[in-house]
Amino acid sequence: MIAGRIAALFAAVSMILMSACAPEGGKAAGSAKALLEQNTCLACHRLDGVAIGPAFVNVAERYGDRPDAVDYIAGRIASGSTGHWGSGQMPSFAALDEGKRKTIAKYILSLAKAK
Repeated sequence: MIAGRIAALFAAVSMILMSACAPEGGKAAGSAKALLEQNTCLACHRLDGVAIGPAFVNVAERYGDRPDAVDYIAGRIASGSTGHWGSGQMPSFAALDEGKRKTIAKYILSLAKAK
């Protein structure tokens, strides 16, 4: 019962964030950090530390060894994600152009801690 209510609450929050997370069309961002702020990525993610979504450092560590890491992460940004980091849902950012998604992906991958 409680799990169902939590799932429903999370779904409601996700829907609110999806409407709030719509990328601002036409505004050029000068850096990946500006893109993260403009597209409200930081509402759910932190650089290092879990919030609603995984920390970007953890994303970098999980996918950094993939030869297609930039394309993979940029694709997850475009399509959204469910179930890769627990039961949370990340909304789709398909309206954000591929170049900006790749800029964000490269920045995320740059955060991987030295092994």
